[in-house]
Amino acid sequence: VAEAIRSGWAQAGVCVRLAAEEVGLDWLALGREPYDLCFPAALEHDPRIEAVLAVLRSRAFRDLLTELPGYDARHTGEVA
Repeated sequence: VAEAIRSGWAQAGVCVRLAAEEVGLDWLALGREPYDLCFPAALEHDPRIEAVLAVLRSRAFRDLLTELPGYDARHTGEVA
């Protein structure tokens, strides 16, 4: 979407702030959207899921995510 606008193929569109800023576009926040990682409860202790959760909960990942425009890492890695 951001590239289509930058290239003149579109005048407006919906995308994440990071994509708009990467190509030098102005943006208007429409709302906040949480992103969830979904998996069956039976896989909760699967080593692959545990590895992904370990990365999501790591301070290094959360710090990197916080540096990106439009992202809030306060609840990153929480399991509901």
